[in-house]
Amino acid sequence: MEFLTYIVSHYPYLSLAFVVVSLWFILFLVRKNERKVQLVASTFGAVLGPISEWFYFQDYWYPPSILEWQLGPLRLLLEDVLFGMAVFGVAAALVPHRHVSIKFSLTSILQAGLDWLVVGVLILVLFMLGMNSIFAASLAMTLAGVALWACHREHGVAALRTGLSFACVMFAIYGIGAWLFPQQTSYFYSTYWMLHGTEAGSLWFGVAATEIIFAAAFGFYTATWARVRLMRPR
Repeated sequence: MEFLTYIVSHYPYLSLAFVVVSLWFILFLVRKNERKVQLVASTFGAVLGPISEWFYFQDYWYPPSILEWQLGPLRLLLEDVLFGMAVFGVAAALVPHRHVSIKFSLTSILQAGLDWLVVGVLILVLFMLGMNSIFAASLAMTLAGVALWACHREHGVAALRTGLSFACVMFAIYGIGAWLFPQQTSYFYSTYWMLHGTEAGSLWFGVAATEIIFAAAFGFYTATWARVRLMRPR
């Protein structure tokens, strides 16, 4: 227990990443039909996770890392790779079973990458207009998800359900962590979370409200994206 407390205290992001990676492996073992989709989505996440953190390091948080690299203006963390891979895979694995056959072609992969490029541009525009990065990302993914849904309305209900499910899963992870390690959680928010003490830094039962809002938007968009770009009905 002392070792676990030490890891949570000194490397909270790594601790979070390991929890979500563990969930990723559970879903990988249980939801066999979604394995290929989960792996493809996770590959996107392993790449996009570290890149997207450039925004969040500016005005949202600046967590410590057990292993990091500096690549020009990018601060690349091992945790970003693990967490990005895991959350993309978890969100994709939560998609209902009947959409399980993967679209694996150069065109589909390019379209999938282009979708996230559009999201990145939206985040950048909102960020440059003065919106905090976490809200910019949440709004950009919501708008992009609605746009995809408008073109593929058959996926709307399932995508909303997946978004809410993913938000609930992340709320449970954060909430249990805050309950088990209250002092470490309080220290993390006051030290590494840039919204601490601001109007935007509200907590819901000890969990940052921004994280739940982000999780819902991410789950909704990623589910819609995975269903439209990576899957097709059998």
